[in-house]
Amino acid sequence: MPAAAGRGETSANGGRTFPPFAPEFHRRKKRQAGRPRPANAASSGKAADVKSVMFPSAAVTWHSRHPMSANRPSRRTLLAGTLGAFAMTGCATSLGSTRSGTVPRTEGIEQPELLVGALPIVGAAPLHLAAQEGLFQQAGLNVRLQQVASGAFAVPELLSGKLDITFSNYPSLIQNFAGGGPARIIAEGSRAAPDNFAVVAESDSGLNEAADLAGKTVGVNAFDNVATLTTNAQLQTAGIRPDQVRYVQRGFPKMTDALLSGDVDAAFLPEPFLSAAEVQHGVKRLVDPTAGAAAQIPIDGYGALAPLIEKCPNTLRAFRSALREAQRRCQNPSTLRTVLQRDLKIDERISAVLSPSRYPLSTDVTSLQRVATLMELFGNLQAPLDIGPMVIAA
Repeated sequence: MPAAAGRGETSANGGRTFPPFAPEFHRRKKRQAGRPRPANAASSGKAADVKSVMFPSAAVTWHSRHPMSANRPSRRTLLAGTLGAFAMTGCATSLGSTRSGTVPRTEGIEQPELLVGALPIVGAAPLHLAAQEGLFQQAGLNVRLQQVASGAFAVPELLSGKLDITFSNYPSLIQNFAGGGPARIIAEGSRAAPDNFAVVAESDSGLNEAADLAGKTVGVNAFDNVATLTTNAQLQTAGIRPDQVRYVQRGFPKMTDALLSGDVDAAFLPEPFLSAAEVQHGVKRLVDPTAGAAAQIPIDGYGALAPLIEKCPNTLRAFRSALREAQRRCQNPSTLRTVLQRDLKIDERISAVLSPSRYPLSTDVTSLQRVATLMELFGNLQAPLDIGPMVIAA
């Protein structure tokens, strides 16, 4: 993909609609102790309190400075119990259809062929279910999925006309809209749930909490997106300025490898990469980026351009109808595990212990506004922005 050129990332894999998830990473030689790290070049310049901005009139339960509970069982402990249960029962997971309902066919579809950008993360599981199980076809659409490296890369593809709709983090879509662009939000994808995300480090790194990240390098999948925004919120709570951390960009499938090789000191990981790194390499969680002020924050959704929305209302209606049914199905843990294993090619052991996302059935403008507010707080937006006009009601 042109937008990814020069960064070592690609948007597709040999023309396949979705590549298999590769959970095996190879440990390279550890970095030498005391290896210097350059400082961040930019500062957010914001001093406002995250809690007061994100929840101006609501009581918020805050985690301690070290938010990962000591009482929380480790992924390895959970994995041992899960494998023991499999052995005792002799059960094998069926990867057949998860059908539990049908999608009504939409009449008068203006554009039945759609190319939709997708990511290999748990938040996009309903999109893969809808494509795999024919929900889009039931609605009258022929949807093909195209892998994208991140929303930051997907939005330029959307703007260039290479994608009709894309799964994306919200900041990439919001920044385009704030600049007068045609990007719009047509449906929510997922919202943060407990343990969905974490900034992790190697177990022997000496890092234990958010405050320890000062002067360190943190890997994120894209700059100025959900990863950096939510991590900055936790850094500020810990008394660390965002410019005291250096962010570097790595794709999620390569992130754990970057951590193990010493390319980064810590890494922002979503599911399923988070559980895979914990189970296979024993990484430890330093902070939950979506705790406190960022609790239950909308993470990702679906974007399209204003011209398509205006010219193809029935196409949009059909897409959202199929997606809504897929979101509903993925709220069932058993269904979600099937999708993760069958469509995202996630190992059964990992799918059994990972933390699922929350899949809303409607689009909440008030909730989405929190993302824009956080963006303004940390300098991603130069002024407050009302995102109501960019959210297309169902």
